[in-house]
Formats: sequence, structure tokens, C-alpha cells
Amino acid sequence: MTETKFTPAPWTLNNKNANHGYYITDSDDFETICDLYFIHPNTKNVVNFTNSEANANLIASAPEMYKALKIAQSVIHQLTQDSLYDNAKEIISDSLKRARGEKWERNTH
Repeated sequence: MTETKFTPAPWTLNNKNANHGYYITDSDDFETICDLYFIHPNTKNVVNFTNSEANANLIASAPEMYKALKIAQSVIHQLTQDSLYDNAKEIISDSLKRARGEKWERNTH
């Protein structure tokens, strides 16, 4: 299994300001991980979307969700080899692979 290469948790969501939408930093040295904003092509102003804050919160929680998926994957594997859980196993496995930048299968779960 490939080790993760992303910045470790926790990530912090920072409020927008006049020059940015939302931005996400790591909590140790406040290095910017992600800027979320859209510049209107005509006015060159920052435009806010209805879901901007919700999307930023989702992205900021990614390291914790990755860790939770790894734990869930381990628990499901230990508890049962029952085919009832195959779908969950596939979804978790694909999600973890995608987060690591590995090839994953887009299944219709």
C-alpha cells in the first residue's frame, strides 16, 4: 500500500477576506494547502458561490476522513469476510486509493 503524501491533519479553514475566497492551511505553520475562490472573468472580482463554505469545510476535513476510512476498512476486514460487506469494502478501498493518487475503479456502488 502506498503511503500518503498529503499534508498531515489538522487542516484549518480560514475565513475569506477581500482578496480571497476561503483558504485552508495546515495548523502547524499555516502553510496554504488550498485556495477556494472564483474570479469573475468580466469584473475580475472574487465571486462567492452558495456552497463555497460547505465545500471548503469538506476539503478541510479530508485528512480526518481519510483516517476514519482506514479505520473502517480495518474494522470491516477484521469483523467479517461476509459478502454483505463487499460493497462497503470496495467503496472504502477506492476512496483511499483515490486520495493517495493511485489508480482506482469507478464502480457504481
